[in-house]
Amino acid sequence: MGYRKPDLVTAEINIYSAIIEAANSRFNDGFTQFEIKKDLYRLKWILEEYFAKAPKFVGEEEWVDKMMQKRVVEILKR
Repeated sequence: MGYRKPDLVTAEINIYSAIIEAANSRFNDGFTQFEIKKDLYRLKWILEEYFAKAPKFVGEEEWVDKMMQKRVVEILKR
């Protein structure tokens, strides 16, 4: 069986839900918020480790630059 691409929309929703719970929910205390933040750190470290080891691809740098420019524009629009 080949690679099955994960549903990134669902992953993004789950990550943003965790961020909202950790940062903005008045129903969570600091202990709960810290546990959520630990999970977000683990996810960050997993991705950082992968990107540090992953090969570079033709056009990757240009694509990343383009996506970063879009992110900056979106941040400045807020």
